[in-house]
Amino acid sequence: MLPIIFLLAFSTLEICSALFLRQTATTIAYEGARLGVRGKTARQTVIDECNSLLTARGIVNGTVSVTPTDFSTIEELDPVTVSIQ
Repeated sequence: MLPIIFLLAFSTLEICSALFLRQTATTIAYEGARLGVRGKTARQTVIDECNSLLTARGIVNGTVSVTPTDFSTIEELDPVTVSIQ
């Protein structure tokens, strides 16, 4: 019976950790998109900010992708998509 309780306890911790990681990535993507829709922001600035937030939160090997690829043509409040993998 005791091994089952330990299994449930550690499983719960692992699931909570995974959910926290997912929420952290979502928040970082949100912050990057918020920076991108301001207009006059370079695409690389958005990527650098997201990478900085990933590093600050202890996430390694995160990949940031941003669309559109050319920020010179977008204006303030044009759609910007940021995804973290």
